[in-house]
Amino acid sequence: NNAYTNLQDALLESNVIQNPATYRNETAYDQIVYARIENTNSCTGISELATNADFSVLPNPSHGEATVAYHLQTGGTTTITLLNSLGQEVGRTERDEYAGQKQHLLPATVSKLADGVYYVRLVTPSQTLVKKIIIH
Repeated sequence: NNAYTNLQDALLESNVIQNPATYRNETAYDQIVYARIENTNSCTGISELATNADFSVLPNPSHGEATVAYHLQTGGTTTITLLNSLGQEVGRTERDEYAGQKQHLLPATVSKLADGVYYVRLVTPSQTLVKKIIIH
C-alpha cells in the first residue's frame, strides 16, 4: 500500500509513499486521503496592521466643504491627493507636518466637483491611507 491508511499513520509517518512519481489514487471518490503537510516556516499568525495616522474626511457625503482630519505619529512631508473614480488626480496639496498630539485639519472646497465618488489619499513618511468620499 503506497498511502497513509489513517490519520495516525499520517501523523506518525509509519506508512510513507515510497515513490511519489508512481503513486496513483484511482478511487479518490471512494476513500479518505490523509496527508501530512510540513512547513519549515514556523512564522504564522495574524496581527493587526499598525497604523501611524488617524484619518477621516468629514462630512461624508459632502457638498460644498469637506475637512480632511489626521493625526501623525511621525513628522515629515504629508501629501493629500483627491482622486476621481477613475483614479485621476483632481486635487493635491503637500505640507510639512510635525508629529504630536495636534490634529491636522485641511479644509477643502468640493462644491465645484461633479457629483460622484472620490478618494482622498493621505501619504505620510511611513504609510499611505485612502478614504472614500461621496460628493453630491
